[in-house]
Amino acid sequence: GAGAGAGGPPPGCPMHAGPAPATAPDPDRPACLPAYIAVPWVEVARRLGRRPGLDYASCVLYNWDRIDRSGPITMANVRLLNRFTGLVDEEWFFKTHIVIESEATDVVQALSRGLDALEGQDPDSLLLALRALEGALWRVARVCLPIMFERAEGQGALCDYHMFYHRLRRYISGWDLPYEGVTAPGEPLHLSGPSGAMSALLPTVDAFLGISMSNRRLGTLLADFEAYMPVAHAAFIRRVRAKSPSLRAFVTQVAAGAVADRPGAGAGAGAGPEQQKGN
Repeated sequence: GAGAGAGGPPPGCPMHAGPAPATAPDPDRPACLPAYIAVPWVEVARRLGRRPGLDYASCVLYNWDRIDRSGPITMANVRLLNRFTGLVDEEWFFKTHIVIESEATDVVQALSRGLDALEGQDPDSLLLALRALEGALWRVARVCLPIMFERAEGQGALCDYHMFYHRLRRYISGWDLPYEGVTAPGEPLHLSGPSGAMSALLPTVDAFLGISMSNRRLGTLLADFEAYMPVAHAAFIRRVRAKSPSLRAFVTQVAAGAVADRPGAGAGAGAGPEQQKGN
């Protein structure tokens, strides 16, 4: 709208309506998301099965391309399609997550094999899948953790904490805003900003291994993050979580002798992560 482009509030959204806050408000922050953005955004989100906000999938999973289409997914061969600041720090931050997701493909494959082994009541195949899962997670940690802290000679950290916190974080924080034409006037919609915890990777591993959060508040937050994931990713987590028997129950049955071993099926199951990768 013309008003918004001229620096005024969007139509239908007065600046900071209601009681005056205790601290000075941000003059650039409207009191609501205007209907011409809110209504179509909510409808698109409904069709995608996700929350109507900026999430991990939007910033990472669907926000990249290869520079060399025939090349690998690496920090040097990936670029972001859309950026907020144009800073190297932002590019490095999001690209690190892209590489993590790529390196984790072996984790997903190991989980799928583990599910098949549980369904088939096959302890030897399950052992192979667990060893493959160990090796895949080890590789993600070994390859990706150093990237997060990489430094350029003479320039410092490629994702500097000061630039991240003071320049980028404001764009990817959550918000509490009424959505004009969607929510009741003055009633905010509470949405989280993009977070690596919205990746399906570790929640799926936790679901397979039967790991639950000891902190109830954190567990509630992570469960809520599943609503921000692509539908297929959240469905895969639910499938893993609903498996029967559970990993713990099946291993307990095997230990009690209630499930027969399959001779020869477990050959090579003792190979460690380095041996599995041929290192």
